[in-house]
Amino acid sequence: MTFSAETNAVSLGSDSYDIEYNANGFSFLNDDGGSDGMERVIYQSDEFALAIADQGDMTFYSKMDFTTGLDPIHNIVESDFTGKTFYYVMDDSSGDSQGTKPFIVKMEFTGDLIDFSGTEYPRMKISDYNPGTGKFELVDSSFGDDMFWYLTDDAHNPSYHVHITGVTEDGLLSISPTIMSNDNFMVFYEDSQDLMPRILTENKELAFG
Repeated sequence: MTFSAETNAVSLGSDSYDIEYNANGFSFLNDDGGSDGMERVIYQSDEFALAIADQGDMTFYSKMDFTTGLDPIHNIVESDFTGKTFYYVMDDSSGDSQGTKPFIVKMEFTGDLIDFSGTEYPRMKISDYNPGTGKFELVDSSFGDDMFWYLTDDAHNPSYHVHITGVTEDGLLSISPTIMSNDNFMVFYEDSQDLMPRILTENKELAFG
């Protein structure tokens, strides 16, 4: 998708659409000059932007090609995560009729160590935000407080996957930070989700923005 500043149009493959900008975002125009709704930009940087459509979808725009931008960052180390808290933001709606359904998860990469099968791992705490109470609640997991995380690290495969136990049905969530990240957001993909971009931020205010 290419936005043209000269013609106020956007090209998508062989198709082209006129576009109308306003203070809050932009709209794709139909042939009759009308539109199906506006894309409201909620975050914008030199690298990428996030927008919420009137229909309820959250869209991730990036100047970097997804086929290269989602390449993983190699040689990450535990200190990139240890002692830090990240907020994972997503749209959890299952259809247009639901509208936007924000979903926020707090991921605490603690420095505490736990023993699991004779090996020590750093502890992990994951909490879902409950809008009804305005509080984060620990995820109900069969692992309880014994969730932990570790990095892929071997001689033939430099560290670039972060593995978290006790989150999914098979007890393992694998995420990979990517080169598309910036100072505000860490863009990553879940290994089981066909390279769809996901977003983490350390900035709580930005997560709730």
